[in-house]
Formats: sequence, C-alpha cells, structure tokens
Amino acid sequence: MDGNKLISSVKIIHHELVGFEYRLLADYFRLVGSFICDCTLKTDPKGDFDVVVIIDDSLKEKIKQLKLSYPNAICLGKVEDSSEKGWKNYLRECLQKIKVNSTVCSEEDFGILEEIAYVYIEYDLMKARVSFSYFVDEKKENIQKAQDKFVGAYLKLFQDRTEDAISKSKYLMFTRINLARLSNETCVFLKQELLFDTKKCMEQLDQLLKMDVTFVNAYVLKGFLAELDRHYKEEAKAYYQKAIDQIGEQPYSSYVCYRQGRFYEKVEGNWNEAEKYYRKAYTANKLEYRAIYKIMQIELQQGKWLEAVESCKNIINILDEKYRNNYLQEKEYEYLFKAYHEMGVIYERHLNNREEADKAFEKRREVCDLERMEKQNELYIQIFGKEGSKKYLEMTQTKLKDKMENC
Repeated sequence: MDGNKLISSVKIIHHELVGFEYRLLADYFRLVGSFICDCTLKTDPKGDFDVVVIIDDSLKEKIKQLKLSYPNAICLGKVEDSSEKGWKNYLRECLQKIKVNSTVCSEEDFGILEEIAYVYIEYDLMKARVSFSYFVDEKKENIQKAQDKFVGAYLKLFQDRTEDAISKSKYLMFTRINLARLSNETCVFLKQELLFDTKKCMEQLDQLLKMDVTFVNAYVLKGFLAELDRHYKEEAKAYYQKAIDQIGEQPYSSYVCYRQGRFYEKVEGNWNEAEKYYRKAYTANKLEYRAIYKIMQIELQQGKWLEAVESCKNIINILDEKYRNNYLQEKEYEYLFKAYHEMGVIYERHLNNREEADKAFEKRREVCDLERMEKQNELYIQIFGKEGSKKYLEMTQTKLKDKMENC
C-alpha cells in the first residue's frame, strides 16, 4: 500500500432522510483533512474520490445500481446503537472497510485515524460543532461548552505526543491545527484572546505542505485560520484561491467557492467577484442552498424579481422533503424561513401579487411552529438526545420568531 496517499476526498451517498449517519461520518473526515461530497438520490455529482461510502439501509431499489457504479464503495447500515460505544464501533467499521477495499493509507495511518475517531466520539465533537456553529447567537454557554470539548480533544490527542511523533502523521498534523482553529473560532464569538497562535499554526501547515503538496485542504484551513485573526484576514482570499485552483472542477470545491464568495462580499464588499464564486459554488453542488440564497440577494440588487422568486423556490424545493418529514437541521430551518420571507416580500413589493405573498408569509409562519417541529424531529433527537432535542428545537423556534418580529 502507498503510505503517502491520503484520504483526500470522501463521497457519502445516502437517502435524504438519513442525515445523522452522514453528519457523523462527514464531520469526522473533515476533522482529519478530507473533502466531503454529500450525495443524495436527488443528485449524484461526478468526480474523483478516494473513498465512496454508501449508507445502504435506506436506498432500497437504488442500491444495486449504485454498487455497479461504485464497485469499490464501502457499504454501511444505519447506526443501531446510539451510545458512545455504538458510535465508535460505527466509525471503526467504516475505517476497517476502507482499509480492506482501498489502497489509501498505511497500516500505521489507519491506527492513527482510529485513535482520532475515538477521541472525536469521546468528546462529542459532532454535537459540539453543530451546537456551536448553528446556535452561536443563542447562548454563550453553548460556545463555552464547545470550546471545552475542542480543547479537551486537543489535549487528549497531543499533550503526551512529541513534535517528532506528530510530524510522522499528516492526519495528526492536520487534526491538531483543525482543533486549534475550531477553538479559536469559539474565542472570536466569546470575545476572548485567541487560544492558539495563528502564526505558529500557519507554520505547522507550511510544514505539512512541504511533506505533501497534494494536501489541498491545508490551504483551506489556512484560509479559515486567517479569517479569524485580524492580522492575517486579508491573506484568506489567496489561500482559498490556491485551494480552488488545485481542486479544479471537483464537486467538493463548492464550499471553498462559497467561502471565497463570502470573503469578497463581507470583507471587500465586492459583489461582482462574490457573485462569480457563489455561482461556482452552485455549479459544483446544485444542493448548495446557501449559495443559491446569495445569488438570490444579488438578483434582488439587480431588480431581477422573477429570477429571485425562482431562486427562492429552488431553496424550498431542495429542503421540501426534509421539511415534510420533519428532518431539518437548524440552518435548514433558517434558510427555508428566509426563502419564504424573501419570496413573500418580492410578490408583495415588486410583483403586486397579494395572493402569492400571503401564501409565502403563511408558509414562513408554519416553519416557526414549535408544535410541528416537536413531532419527532428525528435528526435533533439523534444529535442532541431526547431531552436535548426539545431544548434545541425551542432555541431554533426562538431564533426564527426573532427574525419574524424583525421582518
């Protein structure tokens, strides 16, 4: 086996209503430095991937066709045991199947990946990332708890390892800096001094790139780190561009293009360049509803009312099945709400269609309905547990209600 080859990209094929297993795998592989391509039955983006994972329990009649298309794919079921042990076993099974079915990674690397997986589960980093990323505006205690998890995982993995030992594994090198980046993100929102020195993190990433110039995600991570530090913020654009250029037309370029568009919009106020990258993000991934929302905002600026309405409908269609089956994540609730709101405003103010405006505003109100949310949102239960799911659903509703009051 080629011990120098990385799991640089992972395609995860799953039914739209199997979000938990997707998140569990995706957040883990992102932690160690892999690009993720999210694939549902609505779309099957083509590209080159080091690993293809099919979560097959829910794909039924499609599974034979998928297995023919991806003969080297590994197949996993759904998580049957929702305990810490069950989650560890699920990731271990995934890594063992990758080890059998592919030539990526050395035996030693798989041992490291398994160790990181166990720490990822032990410190509940998926939940920490979700609760911090999605509920950052609600309660500072969520951010502090997430920070404690990120720092705890960092110490668990690295406090007893020498620099020499860490430098022998590209996965350890990347994971260390990624945990530092996540910790620093929490510092920004808590208005604290950064816990980890940006310059040192950048130097460690440079060392990683000297070892392996193909580790493109290192440039993305440099961009993330740069955006968090006012002394480095302007450099983020160059790092994102380096990654975009090296990734090329692969579908997992979508998020990097989105971040580049966001940089041009938020930091430079350059909507022309922002539009270019938002459209690149959408071209790479037709389900990237955040990029569609940004494109819709640009269409509004340009007075393209009908095009903006179609963009809103596109977001609604992407999220519709999850909404009907009560399987939305917090960010998806938010964008569905905003899509209905903007559509209503366009109909009311620009297209003089009161009937369609009222329909859109009614749908916007329905998205905020806590009673509807609480009818077994299975994804919230899987991520936060039965007790926690109620609390986070209430926080989601509060956030949406606040948006409604400010409309």
